[in-house]
Amino acid sequence: MNQWLDEIRAIAYQAARTVHKRYKPYFDVSDVNQELMVWVLAHPEKITEWLSPEPGSQEYKDGIKKLGKTMMRNADRICRDRKSTRLNSSHTDISRMPSSA
Repeated sequence: MNQWLDEIRAIAYQAARTVHKRYKPYFDVSDVNQELMVWVLAHPEKITEWLSPEPGSQEYKDGIKKLGKTMMRNADRICRDRKSTRLNSSHTDISRMPSSA
């Protein structure tokens, strides 16, 4: 997988930046980029399957497209989860005043 690392990093960074445009206040690009790279390290079999054909071949280009689409979906999921978590944690319970009956 080391031979593809620069290309993978570039795809992860591009996915993180693209999704960042929709979720700016909820996360930093580097955080999502890091989570995408963790996903890559956790799924070496997919990376090998997608990027093992000869660079420049149509199979390799198709693998790069699959990786890019997967990274975009993962980046979007990460951002939605973070946004949801931040919004949910910012709500505080409003205590009611005791009624004086």
